Amino acid sequence: MNKLLILLLLIGGGYYGYQHSGFAPKSEAVKTYQKFADHLARDQYQEAKQYATGPALLAVDSLSRPAPNYGSSPVGVYKSAMSKEAIQQQGRTLTREMAGDVGETSYTVESEQKTADGQTVTLVATQQIARFRAGQVSPNLSIAKHTVELKHDATGWRVHSFQEQRN
Repeated sequence: MNKLLILLLLIGGGYYGYQHSGFAPKSEAVKTYQKFADHLARDQYQEAKQYATGPALLAVDSLSRPAPNYGSSPVGVYKSAMSKEAIQQQGRTLTREMAGDVGETSYTVESEQKTADGQTVTLVATQQIARFRAGQVSPNLSIAKHTVELKHDATGWRVHSFQEQRN
């Protein structure tokens, strides 16, 4: 009886480890999400747009939009520097300078739910980004929790909505 119980625990633990280790095959929706999130982490917005539609496409578009130019007067320069786009760009530049360039990204998909018609998938995933500065041996790690909705169309899976929560 004890041997059977141990065998069942080993099989259950092995299956759980297989599903959560990255060795299990990934769905096409998960692969699309990972490509999209990789491009966002590396500030490659034009590439990220290839995997986006709807609200996610608008969000990526706003990240890649240059800061508005309000002219060269003192008020115009101040308005340009303090615009939402300029502040976002400054934040991303500062992150790259302080934390370093993106070296690797890894993902843990916590849940994947498909609608009955199979055309929409909702993912909850954790993205871990390792950033390296020149001369640095160990990486700076940042972790983000993503809630993503993907929709399937004639061209394949596309990220429709994307929410990120950084720790």
